[in-house]
Amino acid sequence: MKIKQLSLIILTVVFVFGCSSKEKSEKPKIAVVVSTLNNPWFVMLAESAAENAEKLGYEAKIFDSQNNPAIESDNFENLISSGYDAILLNPTDSDGSISNILKAKT
Repeated sequence: MKIKQLSLIILTVVFVFGCSSKEKSEKPKIAVVVSTLNNPWFVMLAESAAENAEKLGYEAKIFDSQNNPAIESDNFENLISSGYDAILLNPTDSDGSISNILKAKT
């Protein structure tokens, strides 16, 4: 079951690394952006991703897109301007999510 969950996480999560510089004493920040937290499976996915990110030394925060591509886009805008080092994404919409990923990569 864990292998299946990990496989699903790998398939549904996109890593986008930023180029912001951080002081060595500050933990790198990682955002976990999920399509919805109204579904127990996505809650488990988000919490598991955040927990594992923290084990790897990241400061992790979960963002709920509420199955709304506009909210996902707002989340990305805020994360980019806040200087997050990485974004884990469970997309709400393939077209909008691709646009968000491209914004984060530039």
